Amino acid sequence: MDRGYRIRGHHLVDLANYLYEPDKVRQHYLDRGYGENFVNNQARVFNDFISGRKKIILISGQLDDVCQGDCQKRDNDVEIPCEDLRGIEVDTQAAGFFLLEIGKTYSFQQIERNLRNFYLDQHSM
Repeated sequence: MDRGYRIRGHHLVDLANYLYEPDKVRQHYLDRGYGENFVNNQARVFNDFISGRKKIILISGQLDDVCQGDCQKRDNDVEIPCEDLRGIEVDTQAAGFFLLEIGKTYSFQQIERNLRNFYLDQHSM
């Protein structure tokens, strides 16, 4: 197995949702204007991770392997910052929600419970 996918911390939320509702996650991004390239790439990355074919390395404030397919999806003038201090804060905070750390490498087996618990906590309210 190679080193793994580089994933920004905020994509852990998408990954947790994808475990339970992959079609809903896909449609959410299509509805927000992201293209087929993005959603297909995101599904490939998530499926490779969930299946155990790849690990993930959590990163912050830079383009990751999820977004490489179609990061600049915008039909409007609103941009989501990627390579700035706000992006670093968002990614670090999101990783913390899952009790994980930026810069560490994880297998699905290592963090499956963290992902599932986050999803269940968010959807039990």
